[in-house]
Amino acid sequence: MDNNDEILLSVKSLCQYFPMGAGRELKAVDDVSFSVPRGTTIGVVGESGCGKTTLGRTILKLYEPDGGKITFDGVDITDPKVNIDLHRQKMGMVFQHFNLF
Repeated sequence: MDNNDEILLSVKSLCQYFPMGAGRELKAVDDVSFSVPRGTTIGVVGESGCGKTTLGRTILKLYEPDGGKITFDGVDITDPKVNIDLHRQKMGMVFQHFNLF
């Protein structure tokens, strides 16, 4: 197995922006890059509102990224020709826990 076969998820220069009106935009995810080797788990930690959930939703392609590249299991899922539904079956996101008490 070469080094690329060991990477399950690769995120390179991922960007997700939201229009705010008057020509402004919110840069919720801006130039994020990381790799996840097969057989490992990562956690994303940060302050409330820093873009953790937006990052996850963008990786799952629930939001169409504004820039960057996402490779999952060797397939560039940012390619519009790729059927993301086939890959989402192998992907998941665990949302943060809220203490309601």
